[in-house]
Amino acid sequence: MAELDEFTRESLRALLGYQARGRGKTAEQAKKTVAQMGLSLPEDPRQAASIADEKLPAALKEVFSPGGLSQVSSGKLVKLAEGTAALCLYKKLKVSQIRNFFGHVKRLSLQFRRREFCYDEVELLRIPLAYSRGRNDAVEPLYSTCMSALEGISSDPEQGFQDFVKFEKLLEAIVAYHKFYGGSE
Repeated sequence: MAELDEFTRESLRALLGYQARGRGKTAEQAKKTVAQMGLSLPEDPRQAASIADEKLPAALKEVFSPGGLSQVSSGKLVKLAEGTAALCLYKKLKVSQIRNFFGHVKRLSLQFRRREFCYDEVELLRIPLAYSRGRNDAVEPLYSTCMSALEGISSDPEQGFQDFVKFEKLLEAIVAYHKFYGGSE
């Protein structure tokens, strides 16, 4: 879990380092969070963000090993969600942009609960994700994380539904951590 830990740590250092340079309540909260987590503030948050960007592919590979998304531990998903949210927030991605994609996922989830799981519908989630990525570079961490997770969803109806539920939880955690670290509309 070394790559995932390093990715999450550097994402948090970039975000909190940036926030701590400001003034007011956000800066105070960032400094408090850094102290609680035992992190050190980077001299240049851009350098920490660059390291996080470099570590993201290896972290994704470490998390999404063969076996399907439902086989990934919740602890790994939470850590990945925290790092992804922090990096998205550092890059100034608004929570409404994440929630827009999350809305697509929630609608599919309701559809799958009422009717049978349809893998083709899951594949179509790549379209709004690619569109968002094409419009805004800040979407890159979310795009990479979600595309890797989507690859881990099985086409088998029973297994695929379990994988999809785990994917939905991953996105929910990204939204939650984005908000937790100060994300706004």
